Amino acid sequence: MLLLRRTVRLLRFESTHFGFKEVDLDQKQIEVDSVFTRVAKKYDLMNDLMSFYQHRCWKNQFVGQLNPKYDQSVLDLAAGTGDIAFRVADKMAIDWKQRGEQKPFRIDHKGRIVASDINADMLEVAKKRAQTLGIQGFEWLVADSSKLPLDSNTFDAVTISFGLRNCPEPEKVLTEALRVLKPNGRFMCLEFSKPKNKYISKYGIYFNVIPIMGEVIASDWNAYRYLVESIRVWHTKEDLCHLMIKMGFSRVSAEELSFGIVCIHQGFKNSNSK
Repeated sequence: MLLLRRTVRLLRFESTHFGFKEVDLDQKQIEVDSVFTRVAKKYDLMNDLMSFYQHRCWKNQFVGQLNPKYDQSVLDLAAGTGDIAFRVADKMAIDWKQRGEQKPFRIDHKGRIVASDINADMLEVAKKRAQTLGIQGFEWLVADSSKLPLDSNTFDAVTISFGLRNCPEPEKVLTEALRVLKPNGRFMCLEFSKPKNKYISKYGIYFNVIPIMGEVIASDWNAYRYLVESIRVWHTKEDLCHLMIKMGFSRVSAEELSFGIVCIHQGFKNSNSK
């Protein structure tokens, strides 16, 4: 049956990129899942080394712009090892204290954070980190971001960080994000982009080093070669904005970080949407 589905998709030209390779949609999900299963335990260390710790600043700015309140509901897609979810919890805790609350903060007092990822191994790392940090109240959801088992009009915000380009069908992920948002809810995406500055754009030369680092630190050249290639074939800032508008988001905007190496995209669900 799976073979038949793949054959039909290929006949319909339903293919996508897995790095520089052209693959059918089902195969990309299998390949991506394999990549993140293999690198899960070294993922955080490699992020620090590959970005020279800069990814932490990007994520801090991303969640700082979101500025979630303690009683809001937030869905983090492609949550991975929990970097965004933990930062959202920290912001909620700050808001809780600023309101003069005396009880210790717990996410599910009035708010909600759902950390969702299709890869169970990545979420297991996130769960262990949550235990180490002593943060309680997360909801962990192993799910395909293009087919979320969640009710419509549920969340104040939906986030995704360095995950959208790994999805076989990003259009469907955007559609699902819009569906589960409440009217006036906010979608935010942190993702690599293509800098226009001719000097900054040469940072791509550094990409040649990343697979070597992946082999030395995580014993996986191919996984990090894919991650590099996935960045190179991803949308421009403008293309992703157009895609978000096409999928139904309003007030779409994009902000460049680090001279356009990454971008924060955001859009809102219309107040009259269902």
